[in-house]
Amino acid sequence: VELGAGPCWLSATLAKEPAVDRVIAVEFSRRRLEELAPIAIEYLGAPSEKIERVLADFYNPGLPPESADLVFTDASFHHSVDPVRLARVAYELLRPGGAFVLFREPTLALLRRTREHGLEGRHGSFEHEYFARSYLEHLRSAGFKPRKFAASGGFRSPRARAILRPPLSWLNGVL
Repeated sequence: VELGAGPCWLSATLAKEPAVDRVIAVEFSRRRLEELAPIAIEYLGAPSEKIERVLADFYNPGLPPESADLVFTDASFHHSVDPVRLARVAYELLRPGGAFVLFREPTLALLRRTREHGLEGRHGSFEHEYFARSYLEHLRSAGFKPRKFAASGGFRSPRARAILRPPLSWLNGVL
């Protein structure tokens, strides 16, 4: 289950995995699900029959408890007005042994205590800003035993790899 699926690019990527039988993409925007998701699914070459698109709020996805092995958010968790409530929704959706993954969530850091919100900020932003420890606390409050993982080691240059290791990783805010 992907909560806050947007145009479904992550759902499409997951659906391409042979071990994945079905992906449920939950999104509140009809336009994103009906107009943009088909474009992303086709562009990524994903099997559309494996992706069920559900028009719903991520607080009320309309799915039965314990119906998912994995629940993902891709840069959508920080949009929640009540992050503990959203984490509880994910917790309830998971089967025993399942996992909740917060992917690409913007994170504040020691030297970056706020982020530029651009156009959203000028029109009533629904962005919320958190340090990594705050994300972990939200998840703990919902019943999870959270762990933080470093970004993938896909950077090729020594400089880019150094940024992922302490002490520089403490400053860059990557979750």
